[in-house]
Amino acid sequence: MSSAGTLHAIVHGVVALERLADDTYGEPLQTALAVAALSAHTEEYHGQARTAIAAMGRRWADAPPGLSGRDIAAVSLIARCASDLGVRRRDVERLAGRLSTDLLQRGLTLAPLHVALVAYSWHGLPAADPGWPWSDLRLRLADDPLRGIDAGLVGYARALSAEHVEPAPLVQALLTAVAGDADLSERCVLLWLLDRALVTVRGTIGAGDRGLRFLLERRGVLEGRLAAEIDRETFDAAPLDDEFDPEGRDRLLGLERLGTFEAALLDWALVERAQAGSSLSLSEAEALFGKRLADAQRRTRALDLRRVRQLAGLVVLLSLSLGAGAALAVRLAEYRVGVALGWGLTLFVLGLLAAAWMRSRGPDTAPSAEVWAVNLTLLLVVGYLLYDQTRATPRTDNPLEYALGLLIPAVAVAAAVGAVRRTRTTTSARPSRDDRAP
Repeated sequence: MSSAGTLHAIVHGVVALERLADDTYGEPLQTALAVAALSAHTEEYHGQARTAIAAMGRRWADAPPGLSGRDIAAVSLIARCASDLGVRRRDVERLAGRLSTDLLQRGLTLAPLHVALVAYSWHGLPAADPGWPWSDLRLRLADDPLRGIDAGLVGYARALSAEHVEPAPLVQALLTAVAGDADLSERCVLLWLLDRALVTVRGTIGAGDRGLRFLLERRGVLEGRLAAEIDRETFDAAPLDDEFDPEGRDRLLGLERLGTFEAALLDWALVERAQAGSSLSLSEAEALFGKRLADAQRRTRALDLRRVRQLAGLVVLLSLSLGAGAALAVRLAEYRVGVALGWGLTLFVLGLLAAAWMRSRGPDTAPSAEVWAVNLTLLLVVGYLLYDQTRATPRTDNPLEYALGLLIPAVAVAAAVGAVRRTRTTTSARPSRDDRAP
């Protein structure tokens, strides 16, 4: 199993065990992240996400959320997930828009991670209703530059809040984010940031970009490092004796504890690559290497096409040689000319049919109905010629003229088949009575 699959199995199990009796996963932002992770999974997990969305809607209807970055990020993310799952909650969207406008206009604190989650949520929702305060958010993001992971989170929010996503500034912000040191919890946030940001720039930047390739490598390294450091016990609560012992086991061993918040972030970030069983998701591989793969497939198809045509031509030449050799051998055996000619033509026509069958089974364009009609008609007439010439008193005195006359019925049958096919195509292309203009 890949590092993404190994780590995803752990964190997904942690998130699943945190489901409470009221169908939530703890506090609002933690529940919102769990819902986002479940929404990114396959259809079988979407029912749990919809149930949690409904539960949070009931909670906020009874007790509106506070005016804080965590709560606004949670409401916005729940609204985005509901829209993605096809159960759009306009009441939650209006609540998110109203709280966001109030918080931004008051100038209250909004942490970089909350800014990134808010921008991600608004980016996937309609702007007309309730009217997201993008201008206020842009003003907030225009403050002094940050460092480390905070710079990456704010750069991601800037990219999503712009009218058109500019990949170059976002890649530069991510390069700044991966350059600094971070503890275990911050590395979980960084992996989520790299995953979401690389999805954003997917298809907008060339696969040969050095910054993009470096970020992909860094994400793989970070993913492997987290898989080596995190196990199921990382998410267990610290023992009681350690809580009162400043020199407890965790501190002595350098252990760090994570919670459901980090588990949900990792579950969301890892699901696509865990399902693909690779360091790249299927969509990333298609976006980054799709053109190269298409060129390779085109070259392979051209090579296969050339080989099939060469093989079909070789079969025709071989059948012609076999037919000529069989005719000569039969004639040397002192059979009449008609028998020799019948055997030679039969083998040749069988070769034509074999070549047509080969082209129909390969990458080449399948032979038309006219070609099949000609070959089958030739086979029938040649078969009759061979049968007639093997009789003691054949009805055909001049088999050579008979053989040349094969072209007449073959061409006639081919013309008839072509006429019938064109008639059917024309008839099927005519508009029906309901489609015709009055």
